[in-house]
Amino acid sequence: MPGLRSLAGKNQPNLAGMHFTIDIEPEEEFRVFAISFASELHRLAWLLNAELNLRLERIESIEVTHKKSLFTYESLTYNCPESGISYAIFQNDPTGVALLNEFKVFDFILKISPCCDAQAAEIAALLKRLKEVRAVMTAKSENLKNKHNLIIE
Repeated sequence: MPGLRSLAGKNQPNLAGMHFTIDIEPEEEFRVFAISFASELHRLAWLLNAELNLRLERIESIEVTHKKSLFTYESLTYNCPESGISYAIFQNDPTGVALLNEFKVFDFILKISPCCDAQAAEIAALLKRLKEVRAVMTAKSENLKNKHNLIIE
């Protein structure tokens, strides 16, 4: 096949020994709220459903590989059809390995996408008012080292 031989000519770069890195970013920015909570995931979900008028529902657990071991994290999600905002809440440290190392002392991670500064401030204030919430921290997706752990396919 003469057409194939012309592709291997002198004008083609030699890629042998070269290394490539593909960095895949989430399609849109999101906010996370690290929550220290005195109760279980279903209780936090119930409170969020009531306070934010959501319908968080359990999905398959998230599986993350860390140092050749597989860890499972329970999660619930809700996609609001009116606003287009998606909500997801994850266990952060059920087995001693945090889903997000930046927040390893927190029990749960709430992910909201998209979420502007004003919405983030409002939600953080609401979370802090909940009786069983001991502490809340927020972060933008761009500041997270393991944000890929929060991408649900």
